[in-house]
Amino acid sequence: MHGLGSMDRERILEVWLDRLETRRWLLGPREAVRAELSHWLALLAEPDRASRHELHKLAAFHARQLGVDGRPASAAIGQVLELGRVLESHDSELLEIVADAHALGAEERARAAHEQVLRDRAPLVRLGGGRILGFLIGPMSPDLMDAMLGRLLREAAMVEATHAILDLGSAEEDDDRLHRTLDGFLRTKVGQRLHLVILGARDAAKTRAALAAVGADVARVSFFDHLHDYLEG
Repeated sequence: MHGLGSMDRERILEVWLDRLETRRWLLGPREAVRAELSHWLALLAEPDRASRHELHKLAAFHARQLGVDGRPASAAIGQVLELGRVLESHDSELLEIVADAHALGAEERARAAHEQVLRDRAPLVRLGGGRILGFLIGPMSPDLMDAMLGRLLREAAMVEATHAILDLGSAEEDDDRLHRTLDGFLRTKVGQRLHLVILGARDAAKTRAALAAVGADVARVSFFDHLHDYLEG
């Protein structure tokens, strides 16, 4: 496209938009899409490597966001294919970038949906005797940790619990983020009157030492492999 004037780009852009609209791949108000794709064409018209790199970044970001939004891969890839048909010159590198970026966005969407299920549906159980049991499941993400520990605190306050039990058996190996979050948990107004019981830690001695290192009151923390070990102890 190098050497095409602005009028040529305008004509190409309108044909491209028409084709996308016909295939239902416009994916937004025409003027908004027009503004974005016009910038793509301007970069494509430049011969220098920097412009090419910028185009690839824009296209990757665009396709990734389509994946995050749940838009079909056919639409993301089709936008590039239709441009190739208009120009009668296909860009296999740009097509690969868009396909990979959309897959990444779709993966992020699936992971976020999975974490939302874990965050919202992880069980919380009243065991009686002032004991509340919660489960941390999956990755050690701040959202999941904050959600479960926040629910534990609220439930403990409601029933005036004396023991908060956190089962890590189905979670990833604990790390510094969890240790600092647990320290904060124990320092809250409700947490200050709780004894924390941790179940299923991969290495209880290592976790205890890590909690001590961040300043947590480990005198109020106990470790057991399984719930029945705690209940029978």
